[in-house]
Amino acid sequence: SDSIPNSLIHYSISSGDQNQLFHINEMSGAIRLLQPLDREAQAIHVLVIRASDTQDTHGNFALVPVTIEVKDINDNQPYFPVETLTTSIRENQPPNTIVTIIHAIDFDTGIYGQLHYSLMDVAINEPSVREGRDLFSLNGTSGELRS
Repeated sequence: SDSIPNSLIHYSISSGDQNQLFHINEMSGAIRLLQPLDREAQAIHVLVIRASDTQDTHGNFALVPVTIEVKDINDNQPYFPVETLTTSIRENQPPNTIVTIIHAIDFDTGIYGQLHYSLMDVAINEPSVREGRDLFSLNGTSGELRS
C-alpha cells in the first residue's frame, strides 16, 4: 500500500494528441474535447494515457491506449465536379439507351454519403420542346441517364 502522496493517481496524455484536440483531467482521468472533431479529416484518434502515482517522472506508472472513433454526421453537401454536364446521343437510338452517367460527390460516409439522383421539373417556354422527364429516365442510385 502506498503512502498518502503516492496513493493518488495522476492522469496525463502521453502521446497521440499532436493537434491538441483533447484534455484529460489530471485527477479524474476524464477526457474532454478542446476542439470539434471532423470525421472526414481524421476518423480515428489513438491517445496513450499515462496513470502515475506521483506527479514527477520517477514514480510508478501504467500506459493504456484509448481509441476514439469519430462517427460521421451529414455535414458535407453533395456537389457535382462540373458546373454543366453536356452530353449527346445519336438520333434514332432505341429506347432505354444509356446517354450518360451522372456522378456527384459527397465526402460523408455511410447513409450520409449515399447519393440519390432525380430529374427535376424545369419549365421550358417553347411549346415544341418536350420536357426532359418525358424523354429520359434516371436511375436514382446509379445515376444512369437513359433515353
